[in-house]
Amino acid sequence: MAPQDFKYGAPIRELDRVNVHWRNTPLLTQFMNSCSLIKPRVLTRLSIIDQKLIARTIKTARKMRLLPVKGSLMPHHSIPLTSLDEDIRANMVRKVDMDSGAIYMHEPETNWEKETKQNLEKNEKILSQHDFG
Repeated sequence: MAPQDFKYGAPIRELDRVNVHWRNTPLLTQFMNSCSLIKPRVLTRLSIIDQKLIARTIKTARKMRLLPVKGSLMPHHSIPLTSLDEDIRANMVRKVDMDSGAIYMHEPETNWEKETKQNLEKNEKILSQHDFG
């Protein structure tokens, strides 16, 4: 049985504090109403400590411009952010043409292509060291 809240008499909602992070927008939008205001503790059924943690995390996400400060909450606010590793991989695939400024997707090289380039460079070094003339 969940512990009872002394003031409101409702059962206290359990919150996994590991998942409470400013990048976890789907979780944070559960604790906001349609006008992007933080829901009161009566509605969220959180303990005092968890409610303060959620409020602080929502304010941090607002400062990072992931959640709106004013206005309505849109469906794209509930889309989770990718991890840092996925962001790095996505940026490695994107390349910019310096002449035209166009951004295009570049497939990363396979291991075979890398090994072939390394072998060609080694062969060129060997050939440049020897004088065949």
